Amino acid sequence: MCRNQSVKFRFVVLMILFLISTSCNRETARLHFELGSAFSRQGKWDQAIDEYRKALRLERDYFNASYSLGLALAAKGGWDAAIVEYREAVRLDPNNVNARYALGFALAANGDLDGAWGEYSKALSLQPDLAQVRNNLAHVLRQGSDREKAVTESDKVPPLVTQFAAAHNNLGIALAQKGDPKQAAEEFQEALHLNPNFGAAHNDLGIILYKEHNISGAVTEYSEAIRLQPDYAEAHNNLGNALREKGDLDDAIAAYRKAINIRSDYSEAHNNLGVAVASKGAWSQAAAEYRKAVGLNSYFTAAHYNLGVALAALGNWDKAIAEFRETLRLQPDHVEARYSLGLALVAKGRYDEAITEYRRVLDLRPGFLEVRFRLGDALEAKGNRRAAIEQYRIACQLTFNDSPNCRKYERVLPKPQQ
Repeated sequence: MCRNQSVKFRFVVLMILFLISTSCNRETARLHFELGSAFSRQGKWDQAIDEYRKALRLERDYFNASYSLGLALAAKGGWDAAIVEYREAVRLDPNNVNARYALGFALAANGDLDGAWGEYSKALSLQPDLAQVRNNLAHVLRQGSDREKAVTESDKVPPLVTQFAAAHNNLGIALAQKGDPKQAAEEFQEALHLNPNFGAAHNDLGIILYKEHNISGAVTEYSEAIRLQPDYAEAHNNLGNALREKGDLDDAIAAYRKAINIRSDYSEAHNNLGVAVASKGAWSQAAAEYRKAVGLNSYFTAAHYNLGVALAALGNWDKAIAEFRETLRLQPDHVEARYSLGLALVAKGRYDEAITEYRRVLDLRPGFLEVRFRLGDALEAKGNRRAAIEQYRIACQLTFNDSPNCRKYERVLPKPQQ
């Protein structure tokens, strides 16, 4: 009897010790969580991550710790790890809208658009007014400081805002790649609503506006990206493209040079600078920039083609032919390169080769009128008058006899006998 009572007593003691230990672990876990939250508010992500992990080691099913750890990981760009934590948070609380929404953004930022929209749909089913979720983000911005101050000091931007702004921007990039510029622009604008000082979002929005032919809007966005990040080489290059489109060649050249000063190995900027100076007739300078571009990237098709054009303009036909052939080696269906190769071969008196190239162009683009006239010229130069007449006839027929070149057709037609 006494022995049984002794066993029961020890069991009760062990249970009490276990409960005390469990309670102690829970309290300690909360202390680590609060410390992690403090580090997050200061933008000290590594320390925050360490504290959240300590909290989870003590209490695995700790929703707030998993969710906050996901935010901290996302703030550092660790999307894969963040997704793992968000999924755990959703497992612990399937009806938590913010966790669903955050998981959706992380999936989108990681390129999983289908998974992202799945989570958004679940969030909508839980809270139909998804706009309220976005309002909550604005509320986070207003906590503790005014909005402008919060977004000015990046290390003080709340982690939720940092993550969501980046995720909106990444989602915009994905939508742009899928051919949906309107939705992409809306995502970039949402990113800027959350964080107006997000230089990459200004640049990405500028790219969309440029492609939509809103050149002035693109210039504004690129300029703002540069104001926020003066060493943003891509934004300087993109600004140069927009300025060149507007006809502001001198300013465009200055923008390209700035991009190259920041990144001397920026092959696209060297190529674009070549295009800008070529527009001013500086062919030797343009050729030098194109050479730098292909030296940095031997597979840069456009730069090889542009170098060929510049060399042809300088009368260096042999080297121009070499560049056009290299362009075609990289991209066999490059119609302009094949046409230009034909012109260069004619300049060298190599009519048979030119005729071959012109015919290949017409295989790719039968309605290329200028090529038909050029082919007719080459055939006539070779003495094949009948074949030349046929090419002139087709070309004039396509233009309803409204082309000045149709005089060639009239000139070579057999004259009626008197």
